[in-house]
Amino acid sequence: MSSNIPTPKAGEADPCCVITFVVLPQQEGSIGLPIEIDCVTTHVIGGLKEDCTDLFGIPAEQQVWTYNGQILEDDNTLRSYGIDPSSNTEIIVTSSA
Repeated sequence: MSSNIPTPKAGEADPCCVITFVVLPQQEGSIGLPIEIDCVTTHVIGGLKEDCTDLFGIPAEQQVWTYNGQILEDDNTLRSYGIDPSSNTEIIVTSSA
């Protein structure tokens, strides 16, 4: 996926943004509560899933992240999906189990 978002120059800090994650529960009738987390937009999704395993209560390999109706792939970065510090971003988290 190509992007028009500039890459930080050497010595610049990686861009960080606040993302609202809505973790949908596995139990019928329960509601997902939003969780706001500061995320670096240049980190790969798979690594971020590992970081959030305890918080979400879902093993990283079972987490499915969806943004704007698109499933986020583990090898891509948040930035590759157009998520940047100026974005108002909500990611839906479900379990594949």
